[in-house]
Amino acid sequence: MNLFNTELNSAESNLSARCNEIHAAMRILAELITSDKVISEILQSICESLEFALGEFWIVDNKNNVLCCEEVWHKPSVNTPEYKAMTRQIVFSHGVGLPGIVYTTKKPVWIQDITQNTTLSHTKIAAKEGFRGALGIPVINEDETMGVFVFLSYKIRPVNEDLLMQLASTGRLIGQFIKKKQAENILLQTYKDLELKIKRRTAALVRANRRLQLKIVEHKQAKDALNASEDRYRGLFENSPVSLWEEDSSEVKIYIDHLRATGIKDFKTYFENHPEEIHKCVALARIVDVNQATLKMYQATSKEQLLIGLTHIFDKESFVVYQQALIALAEGQTVFEAEATTRTFRGARNYIYLRLSIAPGCEHTWSKIFVSLTDITARKQTENALKRRIDFEKTVASISTKFLVTSDFNKAVLKSLADAGQLSNASRTYLFQFHDNGSIMDNTHEWCNEGVIPKIQHRRNLSSAMRPWLMENLHAGNIIHIADVSKMPHEAAAEKEEFEEGDIKALLILPIYAENELAGFIGFDNVLTTGPWDEEDIARLRIMAEITGNAIARKKSEALITHMAYHDPLTNLPNRNLFQDRLRVAIVHAKRTGTIMAVMVIDLDNFKIINDSLGHYTGDLLLLAVAERLKKCVRESDTIARTGGDEFIIVLPEITYPLNAAIVANKILDLLSKPFLLEGHELYTTVSIGISLYQVDTTDISSLLKNADVAM
Repeated sequence: MNLFNTELNSAESNLSARCNEIHAAMRILAELITSDKVISEILQSICESLEFALGEFWIVDNKNNVLCCEEVWHKPSVNTPEYKAMTRQIVFSHGVGLPGIVYTTKKPVWIQDITQNTTLSHTKIAAKEGFRGALGIPVINEDETMGVFVFLSYKIRPVNEDLLMQLASTGRLIGQFIKKKQAENILLQTYKDLELKIKRRTAALVRANRRLQLKIVEHKQAKDALNASEDRYRGLFENSPVSLWEEDSSEVKIYIDHLRATGIKDFKTYFENHPEEIHKCVALARIVDVNQATLKMYQATSKEQLLIGLTHIFDKESFVVYQQALIALAEGQTVFEAEATTRTFRGARNYIYLRLSIAPGCEHTWSKIFVSLTDITARKQTENALKRRIDFEKTVASISTKFLVTSDFNKAVLKSLADAGQLSNASRTYLFQFHDNGSIMDNTHEWCNEGVIPKIQHRRNLSSAMRPWLMENLHAGNIIHIADVSKMPHEAAAEKEEFEEGDIKALLILPIYAENELAGFIGFDNVLTTGPWDEEDIARLRIMAEITGNAIARKKSEALITHMAYHDPLTNLPNRNLFQDRLRVAIVHAKRTGTIMAVMVIDLDNFKIINDSLGHYTGDLLLLAVAERLKKCVRESDTIARTGGDEFIIVLPEITYPLNAAIVANKILDLLSKPFLLEGHELYTTVSIGISLYQVDTTDISSLLKNADVAM
């Protein structure tokens, strides 16, 4: 048995090692071979490494929304022409067959013996050809399933979970490379189209040049034309609106050739491991000349100032781009293009598009290299602003969705504050809500950026009157935008002192309205620096405040509806539904603790006469007055409910002696026997009270109420 386990472990280790080899091989294959061969190569590699006889690659036919076989590879020993022909013809819907299941679940599927699986049509056909083991691997890029690999063997293949996990990772890796190859194919086709246009244009230029040469020869003005061309070049160079540089990197080329002679072939890896060599090459390069547009771009007063201050212009980020350019030239490229950032002599950051090209005839010396820098700052700022706008709008939409689909209001608020705070680069975001008719403000929710001290514990039950300037602006519906707290107006002295004590440098406060009433505000603090918020950001944050206000209003409405379902609309006492719920709880408690619980049923004896003679309004006032007097007769833990027109029920849990219930009843009789002064009328009423005791009279809930009613 131990020998069997040892062999099994050894086999699993071999499979795992092969899978790791496949993982590495897939990366190399995807980088080195063309896209039209990569699938076949991958199928062959996995089949040979994991001892599968046949491999298939299935892709989605988006037009018909089915999976079809794109590629089949098998070992030379496999002779299944009918199966291959069938595979090319059959298609699978999503979730159907082994390819469809793997595609839908996005998980690898290992079938140990397909002859034991009668549910998959694809494996049934494969079984007829003698196949036994089957494996399906999804090819995934990010969350997109790009296809499915299916592998078949003539052997029964026990399931190996570790290998499945590794193959799933390999599937993702292959997906990434396939996606990359697809993108490269698009770029390659674009490049070919461009190359064709260039060739055609070049041919036209060649023909034009020949005609020009003939004219020069005919007019014997070759020398004058050359001089004129040189003058024209200098004029174009100096007066070009694009920043132009002329560079002599012949010493750099000599040093690169020296490194190559010492055996260095992979310059990318070499320079990444030896960054000091890049600095050495920078020192060897020589700037021959720059034009006036360059001086203007970098706000330099002279070429001398610019050439001396190159380290000020090109920072560490620019150094990375130079490293990439040097690697490209060392690998034989004559043109290099990239985007980079530089700084002017006044410290402003600008984005540039850099194009470096070796002058014709200087490919072996690098003695003349032209560099053009195009200022793309405006474009990048527009792109960044657009991206920020899109991100903000997505966040606002996400916040709206959270409040709609999330029943947990607090969780939705906290997530919304976090999203808005991170996007607006705030140090702290928070929600204040008003209560007690706006006299008290309470910090109910807060999000803090990393390293920022929370303040929510110190912002509870604050007096609104102590912040008059803040409240005046909020009631006026104003957005409070303070770019510098130290410069707040004199009338905001109290608020300024409070903000400065909290180390707040700048803040933004947006009022929140719930059903046209001021319900609170959302605040954004910056504790690091002063400065204004972007106006477009403020507009979008205001939408967030409106969404939050709507959510607060909805929450209040839901709470009101819930309250109305369990309370009497006239007296605001618990109604029959809430009474029954509390009675059940009281009975369970009495049963568990062995205590006595009393139920009191109270009827107003002459209420109908008063109601009919003086009207419903006076009758309602009497019921309200009775409810208030009843509250004075019981404890806070007791329950008073109005269950009918003139009927009240009181639940008295945990009474020590049965006599205590009678004491409460006498107190009620005494208090209700006193006159009621209502609408100029002095009214008298008597009441009937019935008492039933749980654990004494009965232990049944229905009998408890019935006994109290009978006792009344």
